[in-house]
Amino acid sequence: MVEKPFINEGDQRGTDKQKMLMQRLAATAKSSRAGGDGESAGTVKNPSSTKAAALSQMKRRAEIQKRQAEQERLAKEERDRRVPDKDATKKVARAIKDQDDKVGRQNKDKELADKVAAARKRMREQEQAWEDKKKEMTARLKSQPMLCEQDAGYQKNASNLAFLKATKKLMDMLEAEGENPQNYLSEQSK
Repeated sequence: MVEKPFINEGDQRGTDKQKMLMQRLAATAKSSRAGGDGESAGTVKNPSSTKAAALSQMKRRAEIQKRQAEQERLAKEERDRRVPDKDATKKVARAIKDQDDKVGRQNKDKELADKVAAARKRMREQEQAWEDKKKEMTARLKSQPMLCEQDAGYQKNASNLAFLKATKKLMDMLEAEGENPQNYLSEQSK
């Protein structure tokens, strides 16, 4: 049942706030009618529906409070449902850890050993490839004459080769554009 707050002033009995407000409202209405404009000189009684209105308000207030309490209860249940149970979480984590310790450890050790072996093999292959490349570079450099040992003929052949490459490139560009390179050659070059 809904408890109502009461006002107790000295020797008066406890009265309901709602009832007290209704009495004040009725008294002000009565005084305004009696002396205000002189329309009604008789006494005005409170309507018979005042008690019914008060009971209706109490009933409505009780329904609202009941609905709010139900909503709060449902909200609390929802919050509790969403927050995982700490004991259950710990239990599951412990079970996963135990299973990982038993079965997973062997698989992890094997995977790690395989990865290490593959990395070592790849490093050996890279080292061997580098050694082969170094030998190849050394042999190529040994076969070339040093700059101070090169003669004038070697320099001339190198420059002729560059000229021939440039000419060939220019001819290819002209052919790509649909021109005949023979039209651009001098009589001596033809």
